[in-house]
Amino acid sequence: MHARRYRNQKAWADLEDRRPIFVTYARQLRVNISEFRAVMHSTRVEQAIVADIQKAAALGINGTPTIVIDGQQLRAETTNPDGIRCGINLMLEKRAAS
Repeated sequence: MHARRYRNQKAWADLEDRRPIFVTYARQLRVNISEFRAVMHSTRVEQAIVADIQKAAALGINGTPTIVIDGQQLRAETTNPDGIRCGINLMLEKRAAS
């Protein structure tokens, strides 16, 4: 589901209600639609989303993909395997020096 949503983000990003298209994706993936809808409409999920949005805003994150390693946000141009590997290595080196 995550890969499908990310790959098709342009199709749903500007929709006011994205849930119908997500249900379509769930059907395509043969997910139990009743369970999917129950989770999608649950207060627990809504609270988790709001908490994630608030945490991202506090970190200055305003888009995807965003990668944060040890509290440091990688620049957008480094969000590739080599950039991520470099960021992790730098964090490990920094911790080893402490």
